[in-house]
Amino acid sequence: MASLGGLLLAGGCNAETIDDQRISTPDDRAVVDPTPAPRDFIGQNARHRILVAVVDSGVDYNHPLLSQNMHFSLDAAGTPVALGRDFLGDDAWPTPYVARTSRYDERLSEKERAESMAAWSTASRLAKAFPGMARFYHPSRNVKQELSRGVNHGTHVAGLMVYDRPDIGLLAYRMYPLNRFPPKAAEPSEDRLVTIARSISDAVEAAVGDGARVINMSLGLDGDTPEKQEMLRVLAKRLRKTVLRHPRVLFVVSAGNSKTWLDGSTRTRYPCGIDASNMLCVGALRPNGDLAAFSNIPLSGVDVVFTLGEDVLSTVPTGICSEAPTGVLEKENPSDDELRALAEAAEAQCGRSYFLERMSGTSMAAPIVSHMAAEILIEDPDRIAAEVIREIYRRSTRSFIGAYPVFKLSIKQPSWYALERRPGDENEGAERDALTDDASGSARDRPAARQPGTWEAYLTR
Repeated sequence: MASLGGLLLAGGCNAETIDDQRISTPDDRAVVDPTPAPRDFIGQNARHRILVAVVDSGVDYNHPLLSQNMHFSLDAAGTPVALGRDFLGDDAWPTPYVARTSRYDERLSEKERAESMAAWSTASRLAKAFPGMARFYHPSRNVKQELSRGVNHGTHVAGLMVYDRPDIGLLAYRMYPLNRFPPKAAEPSEDRLVTIARSISDAVEAAVGDGARVINMSLGLDGDTPEKQEMLRVLAKRLRKTVLRHPRVLFVVSAGNSKTWLDGSTRTRYPCGIDASNMLCVGALRPNGDLAAFSNIPLSGVDVVFTLGEDVLSTVPTGICSEAPTGVLEKENPSDDELRALAEAAEAQCGRSYFLERMSGTSMAAPIVSHMAAEILIEDPDRIAAEVIREIYRRSTRSFIGAYPVFKLSIKQPSWYALERRPGDENEGAERDALTDDASGSARDRPAARQPGTWEAYLTR
């Protein structure tokens, strides 16, 4: 199989492959695509004044802190029939969960199927002995892949797009981690970069067709060879045409976490490197307003803004307990005591959890900007995307990173921070004040003399 060629979630996770979701059985699919929890679906949709879309690793649409934002497609009776698109499972339910299809995938070796079946048997023992653990370790799910492939990324990003705004409706489109086997439509010799780029374009068209005005893509394609770099440039031109066909839609993308300058020539990243009037690239700041150490800095003339991207608290899937040690699930015939220890640890760590976690990355910064963009469009729905970008600049602080002038956007902290109180957070208030008032950066970031007119050039683009 061809190399993935550098598909990265901007939060720092490689989009490695997972069991092929397209071949999941109806029983397995019922587990990984749960029924939407009851709510006033019709009234909820009516309250949404703007629709935003997240192209990512799937979203937990039953998360209590996100449920009011989910904009389901409804049938005549008001029953949900879709929430965007799952390009991995080829269905309308883009959840983050992974069906364990490796136990019956005939394309795999007998050894691989046997190992998967053994893990299925262990999870079945656990769920039978401790029924409450099926929530986290259902045998139909490949929990090992869920934990190692960063599938909680999409739900974390989604939360930052809609927090504290029940009038923002969310659509979701799952396109990674990638299925182990490429789509049938792909040529056998086709590089996975081409397949990925096609999926991104398909997700964009689907989101626009479903009514999204802001599309967040916290992902990036990096070419690790000159040949792949050239391939990416060709693919970026195609995506640029797709983006420019929809001037009323704002595309918000992450700058990436390689700690480097992106000059658009020797160092590139896509889609952040695409120069389009309705695309905004986002870099990351620390809570005190300084540049985050991991953040890339785009220099190629594309629209860029920086905002909080370090140690950001947001939602994660309610069916994944990432704190408990799960190695026992991969052991051959673990003891009852070992299974009990896992169940007790999971209950202690996740049984009463709000399912909020802190993450860092430009992946976290981008949806914060998407949130601001949605608020601007609610105020004035007639704005085109380029006007929204200029308004974001107007609401930002002018600053410098080295000699490079930048815009730094301050935010209002999500109310769910009140649900988390960590030991040693005595300086939390000071950090919040720095974040929400002056995020201009430290003195060492500033040159001796300013360069007047640079920001105005952005504002009048």
